[in-house]
Amino acid sequence: MSLNPEAHASLAVLAGSFNGAGLPGKVQLGPAWWWCDHEEGIRDVLEKNAAYGVLSTFIGMTTDSRSLLSFVRHDYFRRVLCKWVAEKVTSSAFPDDESLLRPMLENICNKNARRIFSRLVNPVNPVNPV
Repeated sequence: MSLNPEAHASLAVLAGSFNGAGLPGKVQLGPAWWWCDHEEGIRDVLEKNAAYGVLSTFIGMTTDSRSLLSFVRHDYFRRVLCKWVAEKVTSSAFPDDESLLRPMLENICNKNARRIFSRLVNPVNPVNPV
C-alpha cells in the first residue's frame, strides 16, 4: 500500500506479477492501514483489488494486534466490506448468491490471512486452516 492513493491501481497491477506457486495472493495491494483506514480508504482498496487483482484472495484488514483498539478497527473494516459487497449485489455487479459470497467474505475477513501467514511462518509444512 502506498501513502499516495493515485498509485494504488499501478501497485495492484504490479503485485499480480509476483504470484507464489501454490499460494494465491502472496503479493497483493495491502489493506487500508492507519493512513486510510476510514470508509473511503477501505472502499478504494476494495475497488482496486476487485478491478486489478483477485478479490477473493485479499488479505483483509491487518493491524497492530497488541492494541485493544484493533478489535474496533477490524469490526469497522468488516462493516465497510459487507456494505460494499451489498452495494455490488444490489447493482448486479456481484451475484446475489450467498453460497458464493459467504466463502469470499470469510476468506477476506480471516482465512486468507491465516493461510498466507502460516505459509510464511512454516514454508515447509504449512498449516492449511481452510
